[in-house]
Amino acid sequence: MGLRHSVLAHAVKQAPDHRAIVGTRLRQLDAAISPRRTLEAYECEALVDAWCSLPAEASYVTRPPAVDAALDEAQREGGGEGVACLVRCLMLHAASRSLDALPSRDDLAPIRHHFERAFASMLGDAVAAEPRSLDPRTRDLIQKDLAVLVLRAWPTGTMLVEPRSAFPRRELLSTGSLRQRMSGVTTVLCNWPNKPYYQQHLYDRFLSRVTPQGWRECLHCTADLLDRDRAARGVMGGGWLWDPALSSNQFKIGFLRSIPARFGASFHAIRSSANTPENATAGSLERTEAFARGSYEPRDFLMIWSRSDIERWARGVGR
Repeated sequence: MGLRHSVLAHAVKQAPDHRAIVGTRLRQLDAAISPRRTLEAYECEALVDAWCSLPAEASYVTRPPAVDAALDEAQREGGGEGVACLVRCLMLHAASRSLDALPSRDDLAPIRHHFERAFASMLGDAVAAEPRSLDPRTRDLIQKDLAVLVLRAWPTGTMLVEPRSAFPRRELLSTGSLRQRMSGVTTVLCNWPNKPYYQQHLYDRFLSRVTPQGWRECLHCTADLLDRDRAARGVMGGGWLWDPALSSNQFKIGFLRSIPARFGASFHAIRSSANTPENATAGSLERTEAFARGSYEPRDFLMIWSRSDIERWARGVGR
C-alpha cells in the first residue's frame, strides 16, 4: 500500500478529530520535503528500521549509529536545511508505519488517541519549522518526538513514558547521608528487580494537560497500560518534578507529587545536574521568581511507585 493511500485509509477508520488531522499533516509534510531526492538518498526506511531495532531498554535519547551518520552527512551536504529535510523524511516514514501498526497494538489501546494527538502536533510543526529547531542532536523535543513516532516512547497525556527503564540502584545506595543511603537499600530490596519500570518525562506537546484533572487521567491511562503489561513493575521518574519543596502552597505544580505520595510511592534525593535550576524554572513565573528570591532551590528527586500501589489507587478513590 502506498504512503498516501495508507495514511488516508487510516484517517477515515478511526476518530476523525485526530486521524484526519494526522492524514492532512502527513500530506503537508510530504509536500514540504525538498529536495525530493532526500526521500531516497538516505534510505529512510532502513533508518527507521534501525531505530525500531534498538534494545528495548534504550533511552529515548539513544539514536542508532546509522541515524547519526546520516545526520552528519546531511549537515555536511546541506547544513541546517539538509538536517531538517532528513528529519522530515524520518518523520514521514515513521508516522506512516506507526499508523499502520497502532490498530493492532492492543497493549497501546488505552493511549492510541494520545499517539494520534502527538502525531498531529509534531507533524504540523515540522512542516514550517525553522531548520535548527528540527535537529534531534540539539533539541530534546525532537528526540522525544522521534521516539514517539517509532512507538518506543508512549504519550499518556500529561507524561511521556519509556516502558522498559530501570531505576538507578547504584545512585540510591551512594547518594546523601547514611540515613538516606539506608533508605535507598530498603527501596532497592522492596522493588527488586529494578526493571522494567515505566519512566515518566514531561512532554512539551502536552504541557497544557499538566493540570490536576489531566494528571488523574494520565494515571488512569498508566494503570490501564500496566494491566496489559504484566511484566512492568511500576512507575518511576527522576528530576525536579518530585522535589518535596514543590508541595508548598506557593507552587501550583505540587499536585503531581501528591497522589503518588499518598499512595505508597517512595522519594529519594539524587544528584542534581547543572541544568536542574534552568529546567525547574522554565515556563513558570512563580518558580522563576521564587528561585530569584532564594525561597526555592530546585533539587532532583527519584520517585518509585510500585504496580500494586498504583492499582490500589486506581481501584479506590482514583476512580
